[in-house]
Amino acid sequence: MAHYVWNTDLEIGEETIDAQHRWLVDTYNALMHNYNKGHGINELLTALTHLYDYTEKHFGYEESIQLRSGFPDYNRHKQLHDNFKKTALNLVEKVKAEGPSKEHAELLNATIGAWLIKHIKMEDSKIKNYMRKK
Repeated sequence: MAHYVWNTDLEIGEETIDAQHRWLVDTYNALMHNYNKGHGINELLTALTHLYDYTEKHFGYEESIQLRSGFPDYNRHKQLHDNFKKTALNLVEKVKAEGPSKEHAELLNATIGAWLIKHIKMEDSKIKNYMRKK
């Protein structure tokens, strides 16, 4: 599974958002490390649920910044967040019901890890560009 390295390409220039993004990347990496080491289902579910909960908090903060700044793409960006939350929650429920597996690890990588990095680089960078122009 992919391991993601934090670098300045992932920064958007808003201190709290950057710190939250870094925490999400680091926590995702730790979750996948533990998943691949075969840690117990309860430990993995706790970590996955914690990651999901923190993501909700982060999205709320990020969306509040967008609203306050008048970010013109707010509605579409929020929809991306909402879709991600549904997908991630479905994955949490799937792991709870079926237990950890290689298939679930691959789904975690695609639906959480890869999505997170792509979202920061492709979508959150638009916030950075907008805020620089203001």
